[in-house]
Amino acid sequence: MANSRGKIHIEDEVLREGFVQVPIMLLHDPSLSAGAKLAYAGLLWYAWKYGEYPGHEEVAKDYGTTTRTIKRYMSELQHQGYITARQRGLGKTNEYIVHSLGDKIVTSTGTNMSPSGGHEYPRKNKLDSNTNTNNEDESLSLAKEVGVRYGTTPRDQQALASSLSKYPVEAISWGAEELERQLEHVDNPAAYLNALVPALADELQERQREEMTERQERISVVRAIAVIERKAGYAGERLRERLVEAFHDEALVAEALGEN
Repeated sequence: MANSRGKIHIEDEVLREGFVQVPIMLLHDPSLSAGAKLAYAGLLWYAWKYGEYPGHEEVAKDYGTTTRTIKRYMSELQHQGYITARQRGLGKTNEYIVHSLGDKIVTSTGTNMSPSGGHEYPRKNKLDSNTNTNNEDESLSLAKEVGVRYGTTPRDQQALASSLSKYPVEAISWGAEELERQLEHVDNPAAYLNALVPALADELQERQREEMTERQERISVVRAIAVIERKAGYAGERLRERLVEAFHDEALVAEALGEN
């Protein structure tokens, strides 16, 4: 059967020769937001072009966003094991290490599997606003698992599980994975988790607020375009199709049009 898909022809010589390749493994990693994937590509570009990181403010200008958003993207990449940031001192930009992809295997479900045999925990997408990270049953189950692993006595295990269970499952998982990476430097794993998990839960909550704000901005844009399209004579299913074609997000369009 003949191929029904058309080719993409790039006429501009600059576009043909100037680009950054993004690894397929990272591109298909569901634990990363689209912005984090773009930030990874940008990091490679800065490394190849300049050999140094220009700083969050400069990168934010290049991306047309805020320094806070860039920090969030870089934090995603670091927590998922793609990069490591090293602070160089006051007034200096961070130094970044882009890790070998051979040290990271990502399954289709987004679970990070370490070739070194380290313990891994089930994760949810931290930035998926449709995911209920406050599922009490999942939090309790994971908290018990972590408690058994890091509590030195049955009483300590129960206390740790009870303390952690009130936080989102993602924060518990994130904290446990970070502890695994730092374990040889941590004298008291239970105390480490009791301090780290609440902080991560606050970070997740802040990210979710930012994510909702960004989505509301996109919904406003869709609605504005819908007004223009209606004035041009489009309505009903045809209007919806044109908006989906423009924004590549059926759920976003449905929400903007009040179909949910």
